[in-house]
Amino acid sequence: MIGILLRFAMLQRVIMGTERNENIEYYKKLAVEHQVDVLFYCTGRIGQKKVRGYKYSYKTQSFHRSHVDIPKVNLVRTILSTSQYFLLKKVAAKYSVIFLNLVKGRDKYKVYTYLKKMQDIKDNIPETARLSYRKLLFGLKESKKVVLKPSSGSLGRGIYTIERFNYHYLVSFISNGKQKKTKLPLYKLNDFYKSCFSSGKMYLIQPYLHFKLYEGKKFDVRTSVQKGHNGQWSVTGIVTRVAGGKKFVTNVAQGGKVVAYKKVESTLSPEIKNKIYALSLQIAQHIETLNPSTMDLGLDIGIDEQEQLWFIEANYCDQRYAYKESMNFAMWERSYRYPFEYALYIYKKLNNKAKRFYEVMESQKQKSGGKEIAHECAEVLKEHHENLENDGKNKDENQEIGQEEERFKRSTLINWNELKNEEE
Repeated sequence: MIGILLRFAMLQRVIMGTERNENIEYYKKLAVEHQVDVLFYCTGRIGQKKVRGYKYSYKTQSFHRSHVDIPKVNLVRTILSTSQYFLLKKVAAKYSVIFLNLVKGRDKYKVYTYLKKMQDIKDNIPETARLSYRKLLFGLKESKKVVLKPSSGSLGRGIYTIERFNYHYLVSFISNGKQKKTKLPLYKLNDFYKSCFSSGKMYLIQPYLHFKLYEGKKFDVRTSVQKGHNGQWSVTGIVTRVAGGKKFVTNVAQGGKVVAYKKVESTLSPEIKNKIYALSLQIAQHIETLNPSTMDLGLDIGIDEQEQLWFIEANYCDQRYAYKESMNFAMWERSYRYPFEYALYIYKKLNNKAKRFYEVMESQKQKSGGKEIAHECAEVLKEHHENLENDGKNKDENQEIGQEEERFKRSTLINWNELKNEEE
């Protein structure tokens, strides 16, 4: 059985048959095709080793309310709060289950700074800093126009641009789906900063990049980069997002629209698509190093007037409906097939590993009364916990995991990195 972890509101729509964004019908098709049950649930339904959810049976091809063991392999299809993230980390360590795309929140600064250190892509990552008034003044002096955005924002909300002129600043922002502009006298900038950016919410500052236009409107590209049945990264989809009117954001939630990539392709050089694909794969591989459970990303890539590619941001829970809206149903379905089949790929390797583990255990028991296998279990547990915490555990987590070690040292646990690299 494969688990699909959703946010509560989406799970309710799945139950009522009214969910329109997540492709539930295609999940059903995949379940029947691969002869595997699928459990849809949310974090609020997780109990002691078990979870309450709605299981789709491939045999009866119907949904049933179920109270079952947490599936061994789960696809995370929601943005997690900090408490939800640590809950799932604890569940993963305690019950030897895997959550794919298990990432805490949307810390864009962490991703920017990490990718900027990578030699092969550093020129595609815009200069990024945590916002302060001093950095705002410096940015406006250096590039004349800057972008300010929340470090953990989404859907294009809370983004500002500020441009310096001789005697004033021009501030642009989105409010209730409409772009608004206001002029600030030079001496009013500090007051504006204090009123908008002193609440404690972290903002980032970047130079404003002038992207190419499609029909006179700013556009960027969304690529889906995912692992599939063979465990390898692939670019499974590409679509264009075009800003609404003269807006500086392309998000559909802020009035942008989705356009099939082939419609803008004629305005670009012939080799640009291959460059987008290559950059997307490089970024995905680096992000996986930063967050080891990553296997499904939606990447936003900008193309400036000189056709330089720029990384805008990574989405760990890509909604994917852009492919449906652009009438590219093949890409839409592929964006669901690849992660699902990767989950099956991990599930099968997990079962094979468990089978081999128990075979070794039985052999060791006969030879040494179980002492050697107990030591082996403890070593596997230690390595498993180290790999689970690669994305930055704190001292409290270290202490908690240390307490778990003795309790579960005889469990069949997974060495995450070995599982990813092992040949079939």
